[in-house]
Amino acid sequence: MRIALVHPTLAIKGGAENIVVWLASGLAARGHEVTIFTQGYEALLWPPEQAQGFRVELLRIPFARLNSKRVGLFWLGRALRKRLAGYDVVNCHNWPANLWAARARRGSPRFPRLVWYCQEPNRRLHWEKTDRNLVAFTTHSTDTRYNAHLRDDVARERHSATRSARRRRKRARDIAWDQAAARACDLALVNSRFSQANFHDVFGRPATVCYLGIPLPREAAAEPAPADRQPYLCTVSALSRKKNVHNVFEALGILVNQQKRGDLRLKIVGDGSERGALERLAADLHLTRHVEFLRFTPDEALARVYREARLAVYVPVDEPFGLVPLEAMAHGAPVIASNHGGPLESVVHGETGLHVDPFDPAAIAEAIASLYYDEGRLRAMGLNGIRRVREQFTLEGFLDRFERLALAGGAEGRGGAP
Repeated sequence: MRIALVHPTLAIKGGAENIVVWLASGLAARGHEVTIFTQGYEALLWPPEQAQGFRVELLRIPFARLNSKRVGLFWLGRALRKRLAGYDVVNCHNWPANLWAARARRGSPRFPRLVWYCQEPNRRLHWEKTDRNLVAFTTHSTDTRYNAHLRDDVARERHSATRSARRRRKRARDIAWDQAAARACDLALVNSRFSQANFHDVFGRPATVCYLGIPLPREAAAEPAPADRQPYLCTVSALSRKKNVHNVFEALGILVNQQKRGDLRLKIVGDGSERGALERLAADLHLTRHVEFLRFTPDEALARVYREARLAVYVPVDEPFGLVPLEAMAHGAPVIASNHGGPLESVVHGETGLHVDPFDPAAIAEAIASLYYDEGRLRAMGLNGIRRVREQFTLEGFLDRFERLALAGGAEGRGGAP
């Protein structure tokens, strides 16, 4: 089949971008003709074995200096409409790629089957619904010792949405475009039951769960080797408020300062707007020598971080899915994960890791302490994690699900285990 994938840009690398490249390469390896349409592409971000067999076509906007979202949407939709003739399936991903594809479909009676893989509804436009746990917490919690970063995030969202009539009109326009794009799709796929519920709340239509998967590690060890584990925890995340690395620091502060566990170390892989705030928080909590910031880490070095860590801590708020737990488990590292959102569906409490309340640093600290020094539980959970990823969350399994649903016309609304 001829398949077109549409994504805003692949000049940056995150979980959504990984999925698009892995999907394109995997479908090409299965004999499909695959083209990615995007506004930017940087091939060096992906290892050659994960990015081959597909073509990339860059989308350009004439009159870019006009800086008009409406004009850009018109031109990108028009460019796609011309280029998509002869394709069997168009699969759009992150916003606003869904808007481009929907606009391309206008006035095109023979447009290909349009499938939207919605990693998450746009959180800027629909944050009251997509961030429902965060909104509920900030509305009802009276404990002000922690979570200032999350309260500030909600306050900014509320202020941004209402600060001027012009801003409100633009937001209403963008929401209307988003709703129209959802109606234009033949099928909507999502990455978790959590995202499925959000999608229905936002768009009022069903979506089908198509769980993601990851390439298995090259070494694919039968079991984690205890001798390889080093005395540190790892957190792999963009450094933004909702990723909630702040509360990982607070938990580490409890362990180091109150429980006197001075041997604990934390490696942070990632960068973002909260880097400076987190560095200041580390200094305030006297954790500077306990925390190491690694910023962007190539895939091989990242695999080594996972492989050598005693456990991974991943506690974002309202995360739609999250590849980090899968990557950690694939390397035999147990995961302390949020008790809501996508991590609730990938990490099995008591078997491959522990679920914790991401708003409660004391609970995160308790979970870390309960596992960090227990060699037997670490090894058992590591083995269970490797087994779970191989049985449920491989890239090949994701490709099987995608082909069955997106290419063979699976019914909407189905979910369930992968």
